[in-house]
Amino acid sequence: MIKKVYETIIYKGWLKVLKKTFSDDTIREVIHGKDAAAVGIYNSTGMVLVRQYRGAIENYTWEIPAGIMDKNGEDPIQTAIREVEEETSIKLDSSLVSHFLSYYPSIGYADNILHLYTAKIPDNVSHTYSITDEDVIDTRFFDYKKINNMINDGKIVDGKTIITFYKLKDMLKF
Repeated sequence: MIKKVYETIIYKGWLKVLKKTFSDDTIREVIHGKDAAAVGIYNSTGMVLVRQYRGAIENYTWEIPAGIMDKNGEDPIQTAIREVEEETSIKLDSSLVSHFLSYYPSIGYADNILHLYTAKIPDNVSHTYSITDEDVIDTRFFDYKKINNMINDGKIVDGKTIITFYKLKDMLKF
């Protein structure tokens, strides 16, 4: 069995980069970041997505609302609810939010966990979005056919959004 024998911090900023040495003499650089939570807000016809610039890929993306767990004492569901309100102005009650998956989105080089949730909103309620998150530049409701086309056309490339879309597709049978 391989075990970590030594670890040093190479960089410490918003993220940490760790150099780990293992018992089989392998060395790995690992990004240590904060865990995060995301919510697929949906109804029978579609989902709410937010648009923001992602510096890692130097492009704008459409994604489900999400954010890191950066408030002291905040659990994943509280993070999810807070981020939805910041990015869309939709106020979710925790009883409407359902956890469906927690996973390591970049397991080959990062140790953070992403918690995925869904939250159903009524079909007949219109909403004017108000954004208070500095990264989000637009929030819109898209029908499922449009989202499917955006995924197939490479216009939605975010893993958490694609996973959540296919979870809802399976759950709702659309």
